[in-house]
This record gives sequence, C-alpha cells and structure tokens, in this order.
Amino acid sequence: MTAGEAYTFTPAVTDPGHDRLTFSIVNRPAWTTFSTATGQLSGAPTTANVGAFANILISMSNGSLTLSLPVFSIHVQPPTDSAPTIAVRLRPRSSPEAVIPSLPLRVILTVIP
Repeated sequence: MTAGEAYTFTPAVTDPGHDRLTFSIVNRPAWTTFSTATGQLSGAPTTANVGAFANILISMSNGSLTLSLPVFSIHVQPPTDSAPTIAVRLRPRSSPEAVIPSLPLRVILTVIP
C-alpha cells in the first residue's frame, strides 16, 4: 500500500451457533484503529509510517473457542507522484526567463524592479 491511502481489512467470519464474536489483535500498527466488535483494521498511514509492519495477528472468540487468522504484514510504500520542488535564485536585472535543463520543465520568471 502507499502512504496517504486508506487501508481497510475486515475478516469475513460466521458463527454457525450465532454466538457473539469478539476480536483481538496483536502487533497493531500505531496508525490503525481496530474494532473488537467487527475485527476491522483500518487507517491511513503517512510518509512517517513508510516501512513494514509484520506479525499482525487477528483472533476471534465466541466465548468458548478462539481462532486466529494467519499472521500477516502490511508494507507501506512512499508516494510515487510527489511533485518536485524547484528553487530559483534571482539577481537583480537577471534574464526574465530561466530554463532548468535537468527537468522537462520551463519556468518563466518576471523580475519586478
């Protein structure tokens, strides 16, 4: 997943006896919230959360039996569409047009006396 995007996971579970299920989690990433009523894990990581969040374990219980989903990881990648930042220094009476050859971008600057 990519930083800045929403993440949601809700396990699909049924109890044939229609008992009330409660959910628990181990190794919940700090940027997520978890519902003990539905087992939903959700959140939106920021660029500060880029990295791997491993060994996440969600378990459910009907009061007499506890079952766990397989352990899983969430990998947060940095955004790929970040706009570049360009800084231009001007001297008085410089050319009103600047071309930045390292990028496919042309910047037109107007110097006001």
